[in-house]
Amino acid sequence: MGLVEIGHITGVHGLRGELRLRLEGDYEPQPGEEITIGAREFTIGASRPHKEFLLITLKDAVSDRTEAETLKGLPVSVDEDQLPEPEPGEYYQRDLIGMSVLTTEGLALGEVTAIIETGANDVFEIEGPLGEVLIPFIKDVVIEINTAKRLITVDPLDGLLPDEEEQEEKLAAITKTTKGTDEG
Repeated sequence: MGLVEIGHITGVHGLRGELRLRLEGDYEPQPGEEITIGAREFTIGASRPHKEFLLITLKDAVSDRTEAETLKGLPVSVDEDQLPEPEPGEYYQRDLIGMSVLTTEGLALGEVTAIIETGANDVFEIEGPLGEVLIPFIKDVVIEINTAKRLITVDPLDGLLPDEEEQEEKLAAITKTTKGTDEG
């Protein structure tokens, strides 16, 4: 399978080559597991939490601060197979990106292009015929996520979508632009 980025090396800690890893999710690699830093593969020798970081050592690889400094700023990845299966109703963000989004009334909103983490709840950024639409990832709005069909069904709250007049204007502009390019 492919590699999945789980964080970045933000710096070093101490003199013996310990690395500060800032994780970008819940997955925390364990001693003995393989990781990729930049384009190089390593085995984790030891790990321990420290403030908002995970401090790691690399088995039989980096043994001093100078050597560790060369890895600063590089992404850290693991093989996709190392990640645990999400619990029912939970999803990896990377699996939701690119999914099509429809309303319960059948209106195609477009595709999820990004997921914004707000602290309270995540928000889907969707690009499509209505332009950019932001949909909160909350139970009252996201009705179904069908990973097999790569389809998300939503019931947007009032005010989340452009009103009908705005929708018609945007769709008319798209149609006019499309017709203009077909004729030229």
